[in-house]
Amino acid sequence: MCGGGESSGYFIAKKNVQVFGIDISEKQCEFFKSRYPSVSVACGSILDTPFDDNTFDFIITESLHHLHPYVNGGVNEITRILKPGGYFMVWEPNSGSFFDMVRKIWYSVDRKFFEKNEASIDFQKLVKDHSHHLELVKKQFGGNVAHLFVMNSMLFRIPVAFVKIYGPFFIFIELLLNRIQFNFVSCWVLGLFRKSQ
Repeated sequence: MCGGGESSGYFIAKKNVQVFGIDISEKQCEFFKSRYPSVSVACGSILDTPFDDNTFDFIITESLHHLHPYVNGGVNEITRILKPGGYFMVWEPNSGSFFDMVRKIWYSVDRKFFEKNEASIDFQKLVKDHSHHLELVKKQFGGNVAHLFVMNSMLFRIPVAFVKIYGPFFIFIELLLNRIQFNFVSCWVLGLFRKSQ
């Protein structure tokens, strides 16, 4: 679920790393390919990929929240194509937080940006449902003022000129608050899993 490759540049720039993207949108795959012509990208669903079992060493996604109600199907497919001992990292909006309550209200009102298949991830359920083949290595909660008003400023229709003014201060505050965050006051959860041998 690589989209147009917005988050892929970091990995593509690394030496000795072969990157491969997959997305269901043909337009996003075309955009990805135009940005990174030397990187392979496939157009298809994460629920049924064209890859063999045990293909990848590391799979990263921040798009499970677009799979509602098929999150488990997506994770099962990711696990199938992940090598034993390989790592799977997710970074998702987490359910059960104050921000998730606000998000649900916002989703019901703002139909321009949100689709019916979007829902925050119940991270505890994800861990429990896949504990037979994925071991949780690390969990981190985060995201507050900068996540909302810098990273997601376009969703609030905040002009870029304003973001440039307050952005550095909000990022500084977020870095301080991230040290003490827990589920209820976090916008996101990051989880690192390892596939059983």
